[in-house]
Amino acid sequence: MAVPRPPLVRDSAPAAIPTGGRLVCLQRGTQHVVGVHPLVIGRAAECDIQVEEASVSRQHACVLRTPTGYVVVDSSTHGTYVNYERV
Repeated sequence: MAVPRPPLVRDSAPAAIPTGGRLVCLQRGTQHVVGVHPLVIGRAAECDIQVEEASVSRQHACVLRTPTGYVVVDSSTHGTYVNYERV
């Protein structure tokens, strides 16, 4: 009679370490990490990402990290577009 073996237990893989979202400026080659605080985009000097265009508001939009992903919030009068779709 064979001796029953205990079930094979495999070590579970380590939990993934979140790296955070990033916005990448293709023209400048810069990266901006979306962390705990919103990432503000606009013309104003205090914005995290400054865009010097007449159609961009002082505080045009922000990117927020949520438990389910990332959200772009439009705070402009001209509208904000992501992949050619208005937010």
